[in-house]
Amino acid sequence: MQIIHFTPKDLFYSDTAIEHKINNFPATFQILDNLVYSAQQMEKIREHLGHPIYINSWYRCQELNRLLGSNDTSQHLKGEAVDFVCPSFSNPEKVCSEIIESGVLFDQLIWEKKRDTEWVHCSFVKEGKNRKQYLELI
Repeated sequence: MQIIHFTPKDLFYSDTAIEHKINNFPATFQILDNLVYSAQQMEKIREHLGHPIYINSWYRCQELNRLLGSNDTSQHLKGEAVDFVCPSFSNPEKVCSEIIESGVLFDQLIWEKKRDTEWVHCSFVKEGKNRKQYLELI
């Protein structure tokens, strides 16, 4: 599947990494392979929603992940997880419902909310079994 709506900047870019002079480029080919697979799955979601998706966070190196307060088991470290919003479609709760209905195979789908900010966390496992787990962290 061709990736047309997401760029390398979407996959690696982080204001926080730049601010703290952290190299947030993937260190292994396995991570790059996971990123390509997750981008292909995100293309399916983008096509299904029919609206632009805005990425908050995709790949995170360990240093950046820890700086952001996430744990060392985060799928962001492997290039398997994406945090995003799709405001022209609807709110994150509705986006999650639509992803569940879409048939796109995901590992974890989380409607997250911290303070006044909401987003969708979606992960994909290329090798192994996707759990199709839905959570609300609000």
